[in-house]
Amino acid sequence: MTSVVLFDSESCCNTANDGGAGARGVAEFVAASKRLEARGVTASRFTLSSAPEEFVANTEIAQLLAASGASALPALVIDGEIKASGRYPSIEELVAWTGVSLPSSETTLSLVQDEIACCSIETLAQAVR
Repeated sequence: MTSVVLFDSESCCNTANDGGAGARGVAEFVAASKRLEARGVTASRFTLSSAPEEFVANTEIAQLLAASGASALPALVIDGEIKASGRYPSIEELVAWTGVSLPSSETTLSLVQDEIACCSIETLAQAVR
């Protein structure tokens, strides 16, 4: 079974610096994760503030952070291999890297509204609708 893990910074909600891109990236990852999980992929997201032990336990992520610092986050690991660093992956990348086939209607994440309430339960609920 394919495993997808997103290691993220302490907060996706620094909209003053990123114009909401972090919140959108998280919402899109959650939406994509739900689609992939429905096809047998395990998907997780860890943040420094909620699961620091996961960052330490993953040798590749610990080395990446030692070399590049927090700017390396978010970092995506698929089956133990870092696939992306410093940005959120697109649904197309996730599909390609996991080898999962999704209908085209499920690869368009325009389901996530343009205006997102940062990092709230509402945001994540909107993303998976």
